[in-house]
Amino acid sequence: MVRRSLLIVLLVGLSISASAQAPRKQIFDSYGPSRISCATWVSQIGIERTALRWWVLGFVTGTSREMSLHYDAMLTSSDAEGLEGWVTKYCVDHPLDDIVTAAMRLVDELKPK
Repeated sequence: MVRRSLLIVLLVGLSISASAQAPRKQIFDSYGPSRISCATWVSQIGIERTALRWWVLGFVTGTSREMSLHYDAMLTSSDAEGLEGWVTKYCVDHPLDDIVTAAMRLVDELKPK
């Protein structure tokens, strides 16, 4: 059952990314639904929102791990609901930004001061 749910989340994520807007120049490659707008984040519910949420959580987790390997620092901790709430507020305030921009701003917010 868990495997089936994960497969559904991944397939939805792939279908969302296939319908993404035209690519824009980025300083790194990102995979998944990263070009989805913040307006879409705010409007999505159910499995579509879950796929976006998992992508953001994976982005933040990967960034935290990379920081801990190279800089002797990690992102400050929170829980999944706190991170999702932060992204939702950011997206309400910046509906034209894409979800990768929101995730990068979240990482900036979580960096140790």
